[in-house]
This record gives sequence, structure tokens and C-alpha cells, in this order.
Amino acid sequence: TEIPNNNIDENCDGELLVIDDDMDGFNSDEDCDDANANVNPDAIEIPNNSVDEDCNGNALIIDDDNDGFNSDEDCDDTNAAINPDAIEIPNNSVDEDCDGNALIIDDDNDGFNSDEDCDDTNAAINPDAIEIPNNSVDEDCDGNALVIDYDNDGFNSDEDCDDTNPNVNPDAVEIPNNGIDDDCDGFDLISSATEIYKHAIKVYPNPFKHATRFELLNGQIGTKTFKLTNISGQQVHLQKFDASVLVFERGNLSPGIYFYKISNDDSIIAIGKIIIQ
Repeated sequence: TEIPNNNIDENCDGELLVIDDDMDGFNSDEDCDDANANVNPDAIEIPNNSVDEDCNGNALIIDDDNDGFNSDEDCDDTNAAINPDAIEIPNNSVDEDCDGNALIIDDDNDGFNSDEDCDDTNAAINPDAIEIPNNSVDEDCDGNALVIDYDNDGFNSDEDCDDTNPNVNPDAVEIPNNGIDDDCDGFDLISSATEIYKHAIKVYPNPFKHATRFELLNGQIGTKTFKLTNISGQQVHLQKFDASVLVFERGNLSPGIYFYKISNDDSIIAIGKIIIQ
């Protein structure tokens, strides 16, 4: 029986049996897959395909970071923390889970990612926002909610009508006829007439968050005007009403001190202040 590829004519037929079925120049006794011309001892090994292209007895596997993912599926085979099973860390410009995308989270679409935005559900809160004082909110994400109380009397600037004078605040005792609104009710006590105005009405609750009730105590009839101003003297609300009771809802008004005046065509019926929390 002729033995192939040994340069011996065992059967004396005058021919040496040479087998190289894939015609790659390597006989079947040295070619580990003589049906595939791409597999032979001179072939370049292709890693991670379970094929021994160069017939050295080993299929080349590359997993340089030893994370269990070969280099053809691991998008960074030098870092074991990066592979298809890794947990994506947002906003670090790294594609940990090799899905082709670095995870970016900016839920409120204000241009600041969740790792730098202290409230990523509110677009008005981010490191570039303007801080609004005395509202217990850290708009600019600097770690502090801005509180302004220049005169250190315990009343912030949004409720203190003179934040440069500690003797003037909503808890101060009104001094009559001094030209100063000591208790920030919108009026300087000049005569007993102001006290009459105050006693002509019951306001409750006050302070309030959502709505308050104005109840006229002297039974005034006819159409009356309700006017509300802020501590800067700007009119923020005006309405007419006929009943002796008015329920006022704050609507979009910000927290702070406001001054009301209720009048009719002939005179002032009641004046005072309300505090919106």
C-alpha cells in the first residue's frame, strides 16, 4: 500500500503518492486541514475564531485583560472593567458595556448631565442657574440655598421690608408717628384710624400657602375693591367683590409679604398684610 507524502514508491508503480487536496503547497501529512487552502503551517493565525490556521495545535485566543471576553468582542481588551457584561457608568465618556454608546444622562435637558446637575428633573436648576434667595432651593448647585438677611434680625429679605435695619421686621412693635413701617405691614402707624382699619377685618389663615379668607366684620354692603401690592409697592392683584367674605388664592405669587387694601367708592374699609409661605 502506497504511503502518501514520504518520497517512497511502496507499490513500485513508478510514482510517489503526494496528497495536497487544497493545493496550498503543504501536503496532507503536514496540513492540518487539507480541504482549506487558508489553513496550513504558513497561514497567519486569526484570533478568537476557534480555528488553528497555522497548524501549530492551538487556536489563538486573545483576552489580554482576562475578563472572560475575547479581543474581538471586548471594546477595550486592556481594561477588565470594560466588556459587554460591564455596568455602564453615566457621563464619563466611556463605553463600559461595549454597546457603541457612552451613556449620557440629562433628564431635564438643560445641558448639564446628572453627575453635575443637583436636580436633573428640573431644568431651572443647574450650575448656570441664577440663585433665587430665601426659597430653600439651591438653584445653582453650589451646595447652598441662598439666604439673605443683611440685618441679622431673623427675617429674610423677602419678608423684611427694611433688611438693613434690625429694628424693622414683621415682629417689630410699631412705633406711631415716626415715619417708619416698623412691623412691615405696609403702613406707618399715624393715627387710630389705621387701627380701625385693621380691626374691621378677619384674615385667616395668615400666613398661608395656598389660599386665605378675608372676612369683613362690619357688614359692609355693595361692591368693594380688593388691591394687593408687594413690598416694593407694585400692584400684583386687583379684583371687585360684593360679598362680605373673599377667598383669595395665591395663584402664581411668590412667597413673601404682601399688603392689601379693601375699599369702596367712599372710603377705605380695611388694610393690612398677608404672608405667603
